Amino acid sequence: MEKHKSNIRVVALSGGYTLPVISESSMAKKEWVNYGIDYQNDFFDTLIKRYETSQTNNAVMDGIVNLLNGKGVKFKDKPIVQDEFYKLTTEDELQKILFDYKLFGNASISVEFAGKQIKAFYHLPVNTLRAGKCNEDGVIEGYYYSSDWENARIKPSYIPSFGQKEYANNCQVLYFKRVSPGKFYYGIPDYYSAIQYCAVEEEVANLHINNILNNFLPSTIINFNSGVPAEEEQYMVEQKIKEKY
Repeated sequence: MEKHKSNIRVVALSGGYTLPVISESSMAKKEWVNYGIDYQNDFFDTLIKRYETSQTNNAVMDGIVNLLNGKGVKFKDKPIVQDEFYKLTTEDELQKILFDYKLFGNASISVEFAGKQIKAFYHLPVNTLRAGKCNEDGVIEGYYYSSDWENARIKPSYIPSFGQKEYANNCQVLYFKRVSPGKFYYGIPDYYSAIQYCAVEEEVANLHINNILNNFLPSTIINFNSGVPAEEEQYMVEQKIKEKY
């Protein structure tokens, strides 16, 4: 019996994922600074996805924020001060601010004024803001707001930073962030080095879902177009595949 020569080649597939490089970038015609992966404007959206698709990350975030929030802001032996504080905001608003700071490494507060007096302050979703370019003294004088940064037809509106002389509808924005080496306009969350594992959890879940939808049938079949090789060659082929994968 004529034996068929084995012509199998095992190809090493290179990994396609690396920890994303986060960049602060701006275009000459734009007044704001983008914050994203490879000079895009999408890092906040990436962090939201990692929160929504990784059950571990989701549970950790919610748990830490609840611990940080505790029983709210308390002024020991100063009930009058505490009452005045909660006339300006609510515990729900404070928890939202804490959540943004933990998830994004950045948070922002919308401060409302009545004349020159602070009337109230509320949570402003930090993922809707982009920093304006700083002035010659390195001061960020304001931020740009958009409900959807991917939609180029929506023109971002300008909100002055807290402490500036001007206002936008009697409001200013108080922005704060984690200290992040190499970053000036934005902060990086403290779990940044773990977002790869959040992505792994998402992809593992997708793998199992696809297996279930396929009734656990194999998704790959090796076909020998030139005929079935001898038993010994079949064994060699199988061993090469097992050794590689």
